[in-house]
Amino acid sequence: MRSSRGFALFGVLVVLAVIAMGLSVMVVLADRLLDEDRVAAVTGELEEIYRAVVGNQRDTFGYIGEIGAYPASLHDLVVNPGNAGWRGPYLRDPRVGGGMLLDPWGQPYEYWVVDGVATSDRLAIVSRGADGLSTNTAADPNIRTSYTGVEPYQAAYFSDPKNADNVVFPRPDASRADTLNVNTDSSLNIAINNFDSNSQVNAFVPACPNLFTITVQNTSRETNEVNAVGYAPGFQVTLPQGTYRVFVTSVVLPTPPVNDRIVVFPVVPVYRTYNVTGLDSSGTDQFVLTMTNKYPVDDIVVAQFGSNQATLNPNETEAIPIKACATVNVKIGGSVVESFTMPYGNFSKIAGATAAAITIDNNLNVTVNVYRNGLFIGDIKKNKVKTFSDDLVAGDLITATRADNGVLVKTVTLVAGSQTAAVP
Repeated sequence: MRSSRGFALFGVLVVLAVIAMGLSVMVVLADRLLDEDRVAAVTGELEEIYRAVVGNQRDTFGYIGEIGAYPASLHDLVVNPGNAGWRGPYLRDPRVGGGMLLDPWGQPYEYWVVDGVATSDRLAIVSRGADGLSTNTAADPNIRTSYTGVEPYQAAYFSDPKNADNVVFPRPDASRADTLNVNTDSSLNIAINNFDSNSQVNAFVPACPNLFTITVQNTSRETNEVNAVGYAPGFQVTLPQGTYRVFVTSVVLPTPPVNDRIVVFPVVPVYRTYNVTGLDSSGTDQFVLTMTNKYPVDDIVVAQFGSNQATLNPNETEAIPIKACATVNVKIGGSVVESFTMPYGNFSKIAGATAAAITIDNNLNVTVNVYRNGLFIGDIKKNKVKTFSDDLVAGDLITATRADNGVLVKTVTLVAGSQTAAVP
């Protein structure tokens, strides 16, 4: 009997052991399946966060399209940090803890963005994976400026064991640094033609510089991306992706001639031509043209609508009264060698000077506007580099102002050839 009972007890123990082993295997399988579910989920979540920042860039423009800049933290996609134009939350059912967006393993997502480059920005969203390890040791990886360690496209990133199960979106290629590039800006190019009823013109002509001002307002945040900048032919500004209204005003017109809606897609330039009436250059205000003759041996004659106004010897400078929007011809021996339109305001012009160019590195955290002798020639986004060369000559005065408040931040007098300058 004792032997039977012992055998029965042994059998029960065996059965329990088998059950325990089965349960252990089931737990392992369940954990494995759960991890597989998490891996499957994290890729979709990474893309959702990425698209919340930049949109699909076709008919949605994400956080950038409404705020005009990258979020300082991924948490800003869920809770408004106080920015005008915020229309979030930009994520559905986000996983939030400790003021951070969390991945399926309960670890904070990492946010890497570099927009201080001359061309494309770089953007990636990272999950630390099941082991929760990463070479990024930031206390709050959701914050863009907190990213530390190896950048998520370099070969050293992928070879480090801490990053072995990290998931990066977009999927990077260690052999190509541009796989994480993203473009969120494009250019707005505006041409204004003005019908000049002056009997010597009687036609649509390119609007004279500074006769019009241009304001561009973002429709989401209702703030001005471009604030009353004087128009000059070749007008071009850089805008973040999104929707805008363009307003054109003039000191000589009682009502604004243009109120236009535009959509800015990344990379694709926007072109607008506006035809405006109401100009008679025979009766416009008179301003001072300060003309300098840099032709080495030739005298020049300065003419307004064909009527000679002054003669300048080589290296001579003279202040000449000229009507705004008049056509000014510079002649040598009766032949026209240069021609331009007198701006609406005092203006300096150098005839016969050597061509020049300038490359400006904007180190400020705001856009700067760049002017040549008081005429707007373009803008430079924060932390970007841009070269200006069209129609520039040695002796031109280049100034740069902050776009947000108009404060002067740089002044450079051009020399022949190419040169560089940094702001500030």
